[in-house]
Amino acid sequence: MYLLPEVKKKEERAGRYCLPFNGEIAVDLSVKEESRDAVSLLKKYVQDICGISLSLNGAVTELTAVRFEKKETGHAEGYELEIGSEGIALRAGNSRGWIYAVQTLRQILSQEGLSLPCLLIEDYPSLEIRGFMHDVTRSRVPSMESMKALADWCSRYKLNHLELYVEHTYLFPQFSEMWRDDTPLTAEDILELDDYCASRGVELVPCIASFGHLFKLLRTKGYRRLSEFEDEDGRTFSFVERMQHHTLNPLDPDGIALVRDMIHSYAPLFKSGLFNICCDETFDLGKGKSVAEAEKSGVGKLYTDFLNQVCDAVRETGKRPMYWGDVLLAHPEWIEKLPKDGLFLNWDYGPNAPEERIKAMKDMGVTQVLCPGVHGWNHLMNLLDDAYANVTRMCGFAHKYGAVGTLNTDWGDFGHINHPEFSLPGLICGGAASWSENPVEREALDKAISAVEYGDASGELVKILAQASRSESCSWRDMIHYMEVIRFGVFGQTEEEIYANLHFENTLQANEDLENAKEALCRVSAGMAPCQRKRLAAYLTAIEGQKIFNEIGADIDQYRFHKENPAAVDPWELAAKLERWFYDYKKLWRSVSREAELWELQQAVNWYADFLRDLKTA
Repeated sequence: MYLLPEVKKKEERAGRYCLPFNGEIAVDLSVKEESRDAVSLLKKYVQDICGISLSLNGAVTELTAVRFEKKETGHAEGYELEIGSEGIALRAGNSRGWIYAVQTLRQILSQEGLSLPCLLIEDYPSLEIRGFMHDVTRSRVPSMESMKALADWCSRYKLNHLELYVEHTYLFPQFSEMWRDDTPLTAEDILELDDYCASRGVELVPCIASFGHLFKLLRTKGYRRLSEFEDEDGRTFSFVERMQHHTLNPLDPDGIALVRDMIHSYAPLFKSGLFNICCDETFDLGKGKSVAEAEKSGVGKLYTDFLNQVCDAVRETGKRPMYWGDVLLAHPEWIEKLPKDGLFLNWDYGPNAPEERIKAMKDMGVTQVLCPGVHGWNHLMNLLDDAYANVTRMCGFAHKYGAVGTLNTDWGDFGHINHPEFSLPGLICGGAASWSENPVEREALDKAISAVEYGDASGELVKILAQASRSESCSWRDMIHYMEVIRFGVFGQTEEEIYANLHFENTLQANEDLENAKEALCRVSAGMAPCQRKRLAAYLTAIEGQKIFNEIGADIDQYRFHKENPAAVDPWELAAKLERWFYDYKKLWRSVSREAELWELQQAVNWYADFLRDLKTA
C-alpha cells in the first residue's frame, strides 16, 4: 500500500475492518464545527470510492464506523488515524489535521476497498508552508472547475498554500484597458475559490506582479507612461519580449499609487494573512527613466526603496508581504534593508541548484521560502526528470537550512502550452518532499504516484510519461525562439545564428521513443479503473503534437538549411498535420481553461504552417 506523502509513523496490526454498508460517522458536538469540512470530505470520498453512504450521528452507537475525536498531537497540523477491528478513529487538534487524516484514509480506501488493514498512523508535516503556485497570466486562464480541481490535488497531497500568479488576468474595475481583450478572473471567482480552498485545508494566497512583468498594463495608453521604457502604439505581440521588459519606473509617485490601488482592491477577497507582491525580474530597472538615480545611488537602493513601499501597502491591508529574492541576491549589500516581517522567496529551478545562496540567507537571518519548479514551461510535456531533481533538491535544502517552507512553481512562459494536469507529478513530489525530511526515492515515488493518483495497477504510468518527456528533439521553446528571431530579431540574432544552437538530428529516434511511449500508455490503460482512462487522452494528444514539433525541426534541417535529416517529411503534408492536430489541442485547452489568449498559440501555429508551405515552394 502506498501513502503520499510518506507518513511519519505507521504501525501495522493484525486483522482487518470491513466498512459496513449502513455505517455511521460519530461526531461529538464539541468538535462538530472544527471537523465539519473533514466530515463532508469523508462522506464524499466513501460514496465515490466505495459506493457507501455513511450517515452522521452525534454519539457512538453500534453502527459507528468512523469516529472524529479531539486530540492535541503536539504538532499544529498533526493527526492520528487508527483502524481497528471495531472501526476507524480520526484524531486531530484542529480542522486541518482532520482533513489530512481524511486524505490519508482516502488513499487507503482507494487501494484497499471496503476491507481495510488494521493499523495506527501518527503523522505531521516537517515544514510549515507547503505551497504551489500556478500561473494564470501567460495565455492560459483556468476554468473554475479546473481551479477547484487544483485545490483538491493540493489538499490530497497535504499542500496547505496555493497561489494563482496574476499580472493582468484579474478584472480590476479601474484597469479595463488592461484586461478588455481577455477572459479575466472576477471578484466573485476569487471569493468562491477562496471558500472552496478553505474547505479543503488550503490557504489561497493573493499573488500579483507589482514591479516587473507588467506586460499588458504598461502597454496601455493610460499607464505606459509609468514604465521605465514606454512601448509604442500597435507593437506586435512577442512571447520573448513579453518576458523581458515592462518594469515600473520606481521614481514616479503615480507608480506606487497604482500598485497600492491594486493591492487594496485585491487583498480583501482573500482570508489569507499573506500577500505575494512578486517584484522579481525587474530587467529594465535603472536602465530607462531611472538611469541617473541608479548611477547616483545604485540599483539596489532603487529596488529596496520601492519594495518597501509596496510592502507598506500590503501591511495597510493587514497582510504579511512575500516577494521574490532574485534581484536582491544580485545586490546582497541591500538585503539588510529588507522588511523584517517579509517572506523571502528564494527560487532556483536548476536540477543541480546550488545551496550557497540558501545557506547565505540562513546565515543572515532571512526568513525564506524555497521555490523549485515543475518544469512544464516552454514544453508540451513537463520534463519530469528535471522536475524531480529540482523539487527534491530544493525541498531538501529547506529542511537542512530551516526554511519556513516551500513554494513549488508552475509557470506558463511562451503561452502555457502544456496541459495543466501534466504538472501533477511535480506537485505531488513537492508535497511528499516538503511534508517529510526523509529523501524521496525516484522509482518508488513514480510507482506510488501511478498507483495513488492514476489508479494504475502496474505502477508504470509515470515512468512512461517521463520517457515521453525526454523525447523532444524540437521543443516548444526551440520553435518560439526560431520563429521570433525570424520575425522580430529577438536576442539580436540572425536566423543562421539561432539555427546553429538548435539540434534536430535525433528526430528519428525521438519519434520512435514517443511512439513506444504511446503504445505503453495504451497497454497500462488495461490496469486502470475505467473512470481514470480518460485522463490519458491529454497525454496521447501531447505525444502526437511533440512528434509533429520534432518533424518541423527535421524539415528545417532538410528544406531550409539543406542538411540531410532522415526524419524529414513533405512540408505541405506536415503543415496540414499540424493544423489538424491543433484543432484537437484547442478542444483539450477549452476543456479546462477559458479562451484567454489561446489566439497567441494559434498565431504561432499558423506561422509555422505557412512557413512549412513556403519551404516546399522555395
